[in-house]
Amino acid sequence: MIDVARAAGCSPMAVSRVFAGKAAGEVGEELGARIRALAAELGYRSNIAARALRSGSTRTVGMVLGEIANGYYAAFAELALLEAMRHNYQLLLSLTIWKQEEELHCLENLYARQADGILYYPNLELQTGPLLDQLEKSRFPLLLADQHSTRFNTIFNDASEGMREAVRSLKAAGHGAVFGVMDSRPGWREPLLEAGREEGVAIAMTNLRPGPENRRAIIAGILAERPGAIILRARLTTEALLREIAAHAPDYHPAIVADHELSTPVSGNPLLRGVLRVDTKTFAETAMRRVIELAESPGGGEICRLAVPVRYLPRARFGEIEIKEE
Repeated sequence: MIDVARAAGCSPMAVSRVFAGKAAGEVGEELGARIRALAAELGYRSNIAARALRSGSTRTVGMVLGEIANGYYAAFAELALLEAMRHNYQLLLSLTIWKQEEELHCLENLYARQADGILYYPNLELQTGPLLDQLEKSRFPLLLADQHSTRFNTIFNDASEGMREAVRSLKAAGHGAVFGVMDSRPGWREPLLEAGREEGVAIAMTNLRPGPENRRAIIAGILAERPGAIILRARLTTEALLREIAAHAPDYHPAIVADHELSTPVSGNPLLRGVLRVDTKTFAETAMRRVIELAESPGGGEICRLAVPVRYLPRARFGEIEIKEE
């Protein structure tokens, strides 16, 4: 560092700030560029471990997902990574592969690697245990996405207004009852029930759990009962249901509203009367920014519960969706 500072004609502190990502407003652009060029020429590399010891920060954020083979989670991971990079943080990714026993293992691994904060987003509820007690007691910057918790900070997609508009639209089309397929994540089940009460529409509901077996059982039940209107929470279940109707029940024409996380050719299916649009970009970027804010705020402040609105888009406005061929 001293050699780079001497060659650049500046202080070692200026070199340190450039490589710590803290040069903005304190080191001019021209000097910063000269420092980086000379560092490359002299073979200088910043000692990240030493910097972490001095500052108490590794400038890394951990993220736990169920998988990234699923298109939605892959998009979420990329958006979160780009947001972390904008704040000069690196992302450590850990996957549970939807196995409950892997949840705490992933958290323990990221905590042991001294991540400054962790964004947790698998489709499973966190279990209790000594590690979670420790994280809660120390006010560690942990943000749970689409989870119920009174112990930790949370962020969720709030479908309240979108669900109200969806139920109102189905009622206007002559449907006095709606069958809901919802998982346990917050922001969806209660808004559907509340919308039904407000609009005078009967709501029946089944619980969607992770895994293809549960998905097949739900679809078989729908094909047997043939409800006239359906609101579904999961894209994969929607796609599977539409395929089964086309293959085995072509005379069945339900009005379907489904959450819409990515643009897909499913949007062109005439049975799809509307979509509940999850704003993946806003959700991922807001979540990552909040983790970083928590990491940079000693003590973390009060427990927060962030809601990102989900809006309803009727079929007449499907032109707003850019269809992506898969």
